Amino acid sequence: MQVLEAHKPFEIQEIELTSWKQRPVKNNFFELVLIKEGEGTQCINYNDYSYSKNSMFLLPPLKCHSFTIEKPTRFIFLKFTDSFFKNANRITIDRNEWFKEASYILSNYNQLPGDIIKNEMDRNYLENLIGMILQESRNYGEESINLVTSLMTSILEILIRNIKKSNYFELPKNQVDDRITKMLTYINTHVDKTEL
Repeated sequence: MQVLEAHKPFEIQEIELTSWKQRPVKNNFFELVLIKEGEGTQCINYNDYSYSKNSMFLLPPLKCHSFTIEKPTRFIFLKFTDSFFKNANRITIDRNEWFKEASYILSNYNQLPGDIIKNEMDRNYLENLIGMILQESRNYGEESINLVTSLMTSILEILIRNIKKSNYFELPKNQVDDRITKMLTYINTHVDKTEL
């Protein structure tokens, strides 16, 4: 299985496709996918789910995924690693601890294929936030890093809220031995360090 690695801590891409060239791949980064137009099927870990306009998918690291495109589809891909939130030289707000918890929730919820957002108000918020990031990346680039970081934090808060409200998320029942949690957090924190 091929693993795609992110070489930048954050990337946004808008692309229209009539066919999906890469079949199943895994990423070392989180990826939020917004379907602006089109229809087809999303496959995550070999489970299929139909998509259409405004569908939204969260693809955690190291999960196999692909798309079968039935009608030309315009995708917006938001790709990010934990290092995007850890660069303290850029911002005065320390998001490192916050992202450790967010990363754990996003990586370990009971992942089922399909649209992660069930609330239309949150879907509208996410579409607007993603649109703002897309505009900032097109018009300002490096001058927009702090704003994009804040917008991404808002996006993740909305995703986490939806995960916690859904039956995708189950809190661990026994907190006595947290060694596994610490190991998973360590792996998520260092997944992009090939020398380890």
